[in-house]
Amino acid sequence: GYPDLLGNKLTDYVSAKASYEKLLVLNPNDDDALLKYSKLLMEHFHDTINSKKHYLKLLEIELQKENNAMMHTQIANTLKSKYRDMDGAKKQYAIALEMNPSDPAIKLEYADFLVEHFNDKTTAGKLYLKAIEMNPVDPRGYKNYAVFLHKSMNNVKSSKENFDKALSLDPNYIIAHYGFANLLAEGFNDNK
Repeated sequence: GYPDLLGNKLTDYVSAKASYEKLLVLNPNDDDALLKYSKLLMEHFHDTINSKKHYLKLLEIELQKENNAMMHTQIANTLKSKYRDMDGAKKQYAIALEMNPSDPAIKLEYADFLVEHFNDKTTAGKLYLKAIEMNPVDPRGYKNYAVFLHKSMNNVKSSKENFDKALSLDPNYIIAHYGFANLLAEGFNDNK
């Protein structure tokens, strides 16, 4: 039967789940149903495993339609934030970077991810520098590299230089001001 739309919300979710399951048996590649079913499973049933399974099926379908690096970056972000699948996210970032090695934004995002989740300072440092080299007028590269130098490498002097560069490119860059203020608040010593 149909859900009691005026009744119990849990009953509505259970009925919606059953309806999506029937729909996906009839049409397993219905991308809209896969997306909504995945969301329903995650948000209302806290079923991470099946939510992820259906989300990945949706992504597989979407990637067959349009194979681009940005899609892989979005998949990586979802795997990271929604499903806490860092190995899967790392694989998707690597695919995105391989597909579009000339995109400095992907390099910056992947570098941030590698530092935060894998403590891979060597690869991240190279990615930050390459992104800056590829787009020397983008203050984000300098800001991200400055944060990395400060937090991960304890290189305060170089961090300050990169914050200065980011702010010279965009004096209104709030996130760079915030990072620079943190650097100064923690104590700046030219000898570091």
